[in-house]
Amino acid sequence: MNQKFLFKKITAKNITAYQKRLADELKLSPATIKRRVSSIRKFCEWAQKQGYLEVNPFLKETEIPGVSLPQKLTPRKNVFQKAYRAYNQASITKYFHWALLIIFCAALGFGAYEQFFKKAPTPLAYPASPVTPNRFLSFQGRLTDSSDNPISTATNFVFKLYDAASAGNTLWNSGTCAITPDQDGIFSNLLGSDCGAEIDATVFSENADVWLGITVAGDAEATPRMQIATVGYALSAETLQGLPPGTETSMIPYINSSGDIVIAAASPTIQATSGTFALEGQTGVTIQAGTGVGGSITIAPKGDAGKVNLTSEATTGNLLNNQGGANFGTVGGKEANNLYYGYVGTDDTNFNLLKLEAGASTPDVKFTVDASGNASAAGILKALTTGSYFTGDITVSGGDITGDNSVILDIGEDSTDYITSSVGLAVGGAQTYYINTGTSNLNALVLAGDLTAKANATISGTLALAPNVQVDAGTCNDSSAGKMY
Repeated sequence: MNQKFLFKKITAKNITAYQKRLADELKLSPATIKRRVSSIRKFCEWAQKQGYLEVNPFLKETEIPGVSLPQKLTPRKNVFQKAYRAYNQASITKYFHWALLIIFCAALGFGAYEQFFKKAPTPLAYPASPVTPNRFLSFQGRLTDSSDNPISTATNFVFKLYDAASAGNTLWNSGTCAITPDQDGIFSNLLGSDCGAEIDATVFSENADVWLGITVAGDAEATPRMQIATVGYALSAETLQGLPPGTETSMIPYINSSGDIVIAAASPTIQATSGTFALEGQTGVTIQAGTGVGGSITIAPKGDAGKVNLTSEATTGNLLNNQGGANFGTVGGKEANNLYYGYVGTDDTNFNLLKLEAGASTPDVKFTVDASGNASAAGILKALTTGSYFTGDITVSGGDITGDNSVILDIGEDSTDYITSSVGLAVGGAQTYYINTGTSNLNALVLAGDLTAKANATISGTLALAPNVQVDAGTCNDSSAGKMY
């Protein structure tokens, strides 16, 4: 058949008939029809340049269904031109233009202020409670046969999510979904909504990479699998490192409507993995157990160098203030009720139970209690009662008041009696001991019991004996002269 005869068949009439067949018989979409007509147009342009086609049918005004050709408008009498000329000639026109300009600028400035400078109302800035996003994946594709012809009939699909590009573990399975593409074979589905159950949150929060596998009808799974882009991981926006916000275990704590951070787990831990953890309040920090629970507060330093350091910058007041409750001491024995208690779990004595120092640049030791219970004071140990005077009694029960040979035991004030004893006063040893005021010997000694001298007693003054003085019998000879028996 002659080629020129074939090209003569390409006419505007035949092109219109072809369009009608595509629309009425094949039921193709308008977009598909336009693409195919566009291909014929380009072919005709090529054929005309090559001399195969004498007349390009698309250069004529051919009527094509669905395409409106521009029509030449018949000029009408321009009544608007006269009105526009009259409007411009009016004296008030320029003022009206200025008014419109001012209104426009004011509206523009107000809009800019509202958009960029005005603070957004708090209720509109964020939701009142965390919102869980829908775990859907949008998938769009085109289904064709082996000849690249579109398939528009219902077809079974199976979608799966894997943790590897091949083989691997199945993270999610849609099951069989019947999908009907359009005339061009194009379809669009929401995986986890239109097709299959909702995708579990762990699919994206627990896996660094996720791939999509697709199986069509009875065919094998298509290869290669499609890797889910980063945008798919927006499904994990409801979690932080896989953990959702909330007030239960394995949840991220958040600030509730009262401004409190609530941790629901039993015995939770707030831990700093490095550096120093700090709690800071504007006016103070309160650490307390729950009201009515009766819980304890434990401060437990760790390691050989772990210590509890208290640093204060106060200028007055009680730096360490422990105020016991009104019921403290109402139960249990006295040894079990202690305002302050300390324990060292060792038999070593190379430490002090208490050490108090004072001083600006180099502190001086003022008072210590060693591991054996010995107390040492840099000043004078005085009894203290109410008021501003250091008065009262010092009582020693079941022990001795002792001092080194070179140390003076100073007891008493400037009164008649310096030492009063209802038990006895023992002074002995190889040295000579004197009971004195520091400047002179004691001039008054009152004993409620017996006075026993196990060595010689020297009296330089007068010894006054009360009636009924008992003198034990003994041998009175030259060697015992000056002794009383």
